[in-house]
Amino acid sequence: MSKGTQMVNPERGEVLLEVKGANGNTTDSYVLLMRTNALVRLEQHMGDHIHKLGPRISSPGMGDLRALLCAALSTRHPEITLEGAGEIIDAAGFEEAGAAVMNALNLGFPRLAAGAAAVQNAGKVNGRGTGRGSSPTRRKRASVQPTSGS
Repeated sequence: MSKGTQMVNPERGEVLLEVKGANGNTTDSYVLLMRTNALVRLEQHMGDHIHKLGPRISSPGMGDLRALLCAALSTRHPEITLEGAGEIIDAAGFEEAGAAVMNALNLGFPRLAAGAAAVQNAGKVNGRGTGRGSSPTRRKRASVQPTSGS
């Protein structure tokens, strides 16, 4: 944690999260950065492969947001634990912390963030593709006929 405002470089994927200190007079600044090592830590915290975590990333519960924030903080603030990340969420608020994490994920891995957003929006367009009324799309299989030798 750093007192006062830090400079960040969005082109490198850095996102600034500022929260009021416990005494209300100071501001604590944290730099979030989602890179490969952060995603590995996230996989370890969440117990699954990153590409299977789309639904949990797009709509995280408290434990998932805490793991996401801890991973995003790990590059610039390696001393912050899961519990410390939870305290930062308490100070910043769920929405602000979540927005900062998603911004860092989008800057660091835009395709992964887009995939998580697509999972969240799946089935919302025209209400098609989900529910009891849905039926699978069926394609005819091409059959290969053996040819006679010439």
